[in-house]
Amino acid sequence: LIFKSSAIYVLSPEVVHSFHVVWEYVGYIGNTVIFFVSGLILMTECIHSTRSTAGNAGWQYGAWLALWAILHVVRAVVLLLLFPILSRTGYGLPWKNAVIIWWSGLRGAIGLVLAVIVSHEEGIDIDTRKQILFQVGGVVLLTLQINGTSVEFLYTLLGL
Repeated sequence: LIFKSSAIYVLSPEVVHSFHVVWEYVGYIGNTVIFFVSGLILMTECIHSTRSTAGNAGWQYGAWLALWAILHVVRAVVLLLLFPILSRTGYGLPWKNAVIIWWSGLRGAIGLVLAVIVSHEEGIDIDTRKQILFQVGGVVLLTLQINGTSVEFLYTLLGL
């Protein structure tokens, strides 16, 4: 929809805006379906296995926090290693925006879809599949609850 040689839009600004609105809505519906279906699968496949191994339940829920923390450490290391490149290429990445990227991360739709795919993979042991689905679902839940609710505070703190 853009001519490469002149970099001008073929469509009028009103139509471009309509495209943006439609695709935002399609993305919203897609995310809603992913989270709803993943939640149903998580409840039906994992809750029964968690109840049957009640002695391990504390460890499993503790692993959510550990994985959540490890993901943040890994994300911070990657951003620190790539920051010199990211800050000097393209539009440049200010350090405040890098902090927001670190804290925001990925909210979980892709991770949930991949976990659901793994949970239906016949070549993997059933307990391992359920454990992967349970842990990914837990990390997504923590990311949404902790990071999602506190990112506005971080924006304000950084003055963005």
